[in-house]
Amino acid sequence: MKVKFLPQGVEHDIAENKTILGLAAECGVNIDGNCAGNGTCGKCRVRLVSGECEPLKEMHAHYEMSETDKATGWVLACAAVLKSDAVIEVPETDTTASRKKKLIHLPEGFTADCGEESIGVAVDIGTTTVVVSFWDLETGAMLDVDAMTNPQGAYGADVISRISFATENKGGCAILHEKVIGAINTAVDNFCKKNHYENSQVKKYAVVGNTTMSHLFLNIDPASLAVAPFAPAFTGEVVTDCREIGLNGAEDAKVIVVPNIAGHVGSDITAGIITTDLMQRDKGHLFIDIGTNGEIVLSAKGRITACSTAAGPAFEGSSIKYGMRAAAGAIERVFIDDNGVEISVIGDTKPIGICGSGIIDAVGELIKTGVVDKSGRLLGSDRLAKKGVSAKILEHIEESRDANGNDFVLFKGETPEESVYITQKDIREVQLAKAAISAGISIMMEEIGLTKEEIEKISIAGAFGNYIRNESAANMGLLPRIELERIKAIGNSAGVGAAMVLLSKGSEEEAVRVSQIVEHIDLAEKKNFQDEYLKGMRF
Repeated sequence: MKVKFLPQGVEHDIAENKTILGLAAECGVNIDGNCAGNGTCGKCRVRLVSGECEPLKEMHAHYEMSETDKATGWVLACAAVLKSDAVIEVPETDTTASRKKKLIHLPEGFTADCGEESIGVAVDIGTTTVVVSFWDLETGAMLDVDAMTNPQGAYGADVISRISFATENKGGCAILHEKVIGAINTAVDNFCKKNHYENSQVKKYAVVGNTTMSHLFLNIDPASLAVAPFAPAFTGEVVTDCREIGLNGAEDAKVIVVPNIAGHVGSDITAGIITTDLMQRDKGHLFIDIGTNGEIVLSAKGRITACSTAAGPAFEGSSIKYGMRAAAGAIERVFIDDNGVEISVIGDTKPIGICGSGIIDAVGELIKTGVVDKSGRLLGSDRLAKKGVSAKILEHIEESRDANGNDFVLFKGETPEESVYITQKDIREVQLAKAAISAGISIMMEEIGLTKEEIEKISIAGAFGNYIRNESAANMGLLPRIELERIKAIGNSAGVGAAMVLLSKGSEEEAVRVSQIVEHIDLAEKKNFQDEYLKGMRF
């Protein structure tokens, strides 16, 4: 028996009792597996175009599809075992990756100093996305950039689920290592073919990622990162050759893995720091990389400190009812006023869900209009009517379909199943993520003795930072309330920093210096973390 995946056109032999998710992972077809295949997130939906499958009933007990979806062939890839030849349609979700491709720009005034006639590759391994940029090592010019969904995603959306897979399955670490190496090699092969280069002309790599991604890239067991004191197997710079770890390139091609800072503050943050003026340590500069594992760096009064905080997957859509990655059909902007609700959808198409920037917009707007109160409660229409909330807004409030409480409808479809809405549970998930980040910021400010008024600027790193509205983030208390013009999105600072290390010995040395000087703050050891976290739960 065989399975064919569309639109990739990949065919694969069907192994007995293998789920569609498992088969896809084996043959390099990416399907979101945010809950590590436990059947709870509902994000691994695929359509059975032809063939028969047997649902795993115990998995479907966690997440039930609508009758409309079932009738049109939709199944959960983690909860369906094929019983015949089959054709599977996988929804395309590559917009997140394509957005990150646009965010690689070297700082003004940066000069390459490597002087080699060959190709260099800078790699930013994110939990969600891998960005690979190609550089002329002689001139320092960027030749191309590629980005793809991290194929490790089939084994879980976050670093903890990846660590669990690596440690609980025989050969698990090697599997995750091979997945990311394979993705990078595919990007290199495609670049060389498109631009008429040979792989042997690739002479150097510089690689960054969070600490877990760095371990898996080097095929180093990440088990120690999951238990206190969360000590990494290495923090310093690692220099090896590409053949040693399976990368394509010249036989003597060097691979530089930029140093980590701590267990959950990785080389992506080290790389981000060297793209900014954080190391000057003479003014209040807050640097935030918002994601499943939110990293925070604060520089002021002669010190530079860093911490990580477990924000969870809400800002990436994984724990949100209609959450999804930034792809066609995702609501990315929400505006609410007395005239009602206005949304912007990626691809100008019918909405099917909401991505991270849309989630922050929606919650920020609901707080601004009073639909969500300071405690995070999504109020009912009767109570809001008494408060004078406009009838146009009230039209969007419905009693919850899944539990007690209320829902706020962002898009009303022709059938209930086609509607997209924010639930009370979604609000709570956002509160948890927001509280983790705001608590981390508060403790870092207290550690240095910095007031909100002394923060001169806030830099938001990553693709996510480029697409969120600062006003919405401030409305929900995700960021300190300072003048909005002092909050700047700085793009893919990790990818830019990797390129700087690739092209400049001075930048490589600066990255090593950063990893040695930055003070890591362990939030778990702070007695007031719980108090700050509870304070942060309020909007």
